[in-house]
Amino acid sequence: MLGQTTPDPDPKNQQNTKNPSIPHDQVSSRSSFGEFGARSSMSPPAPRGTSSQPVGQSKTKVQPTQVPRGAAAGASPTDTPKSPKKYINRMTEAKACLMKAKLHLGNSRNLKTEIKTGVTEAVDRLYALVKEAEEDRAGKSINNEKEVEVMTHPSEVIQKLEEHAKLLQRNSLDIERLTTALKNEQESRDNGMTYASVVAGSSNTKPAETACMHSIVVASKNDQETGDQVFERLRKVVNAREEGTRIDRIRKVRDRKIIIGCRNEEEMRKVKERIGAKENNLSVEDIKSKDPLIILYGVLNSNTDEDILKAIRVQNKHLLKEVAGDDDRIEIRYRRRARNPLTSHVVAKVSPKIWQSLTNAGAVHVDMQRIRVADQSPLVQCSRCLGYGHGKRFCTEAVDVCSHCGGEHLRSDCPEELLVAPPSCINCAKAKMGRGEHNAFSNDCPVRRKWDSLARSTVAYC
Repeated sequence: MLGQTTPDPDPKNQQNTKNPSIPHDQVSSRSSFGEFGARSSMSPPAPRGTSSQPVGQSKTKVQPTQVPRGAAAGASPTDTPKSPKKYINRMTEAKACLMKAKLHLGNSRNLKTEIKTGVTEAVDRLYALVKEAEEDRAGKSINNEKEVEVMTHPSEVIQKLEEHAKLLQRNSLDIERLTTALKNEQESRDNGMTYASVVAGSSNTKPAETACMHSIVVASKNDQETGDQVFERLRKVVNAREEGTRIDRIRKVRDRKIIIGCRNEEEMRKVKERIGAKENNLSVEDIKSKDPLIILYGVLNSNTDEDILKAIRVQNKHLLKEVAGDDDRIEIRYRRRARNPLTSHVVAKVSPKIWQSLTNAGAVHVDMQRIRVADQSPLVQCSRCLGYGHGKRFCTEAVDVCSHCGGEHLRSDCPEELLVAPPSCINCAKAKMGRGEHNAFSNDCPVRRKWDSLARSTVAYC
């Protein structure tokens, strides 16, 4: 009909027509732009919190929905907290955590590439560690199961028990056989003490006649003969291989003399009779054995030699009850310095019976002390040249020798000892026995053991 306007199908235009203040061309441009924006797929979504109502519509106030405490942001009010997902094993859970971590790192756009790379490597390494741990755990469990299966098998357990029983029975027989052999060996020795036990100062065995060394000195009446000629003549006269004579020691000494040692008086008597009957140019002289030495450790310096001798006899009567007559011989020889300046080590020469009693006891009472007693070697070592057989007073050397390195200085001034260098024995070097990594006064020195054996051969320990 004429005079009537056609209604605009667009509600925006209808609304805008009611407002005469907005020009018509502006309304049409807005509507066309809105239609273009609605049809375009590249337009960004509306930001959160902004209204999606068209311009000009009245806005209604929306009440905010209360989110339960503990619920995640963005979750609906009806959502309930999900229970943790259960995995088959730890490897599966570790793999899932690894994938989640990488997914979250991929969605984070604001982190630097270096940070993403570092976190990825750390997560990969953590997964590898979990994998190795699970594999080791699985391997150990399999081995334990196998061991349990093997050990719990009845037939194999019985077989192993039978084998162990046979081994125990065999060991018992061997022990009985060894015990019998030891008893027979002890009986064959007649409860005697060996020379090695005398040197070691053992207190479990007793000296017997077999431990003594009976010696004689054989010399030539002809001054023109050498020591080697005397030795050869003596071998022909004694003829030990044919006569069955048992000689334990023979050695040459100065002045063309030969020393012969036997373990018992009967063998020595046979040797002397054979020399006297077959050889007139050889002279035989008995060697009187020396008394052994003992050392008393840590005796107070306030005790004189007479006080020590009296204390040994009076305070230790239970140790000397079998000593009488000529066997009661005790003589103080000298004293050695001790670390404690108030004490000293006393060396005494005693009879064989007293030596046996005191060394077996291991200690004696002297005044207000209980003193440790031990065997003392008769070997004399020079403190200047470190040689054997003489003391410093009779030494012909003019310079002191270091016992640590062998240099011409005292041990207190040795630079090698200050640098904690290993020692070097001068006696081993002179004997061409190597460097000898020990002190010159050490009991481990092979040269010292040789000289100690020679010095003890003239001592009567019984």
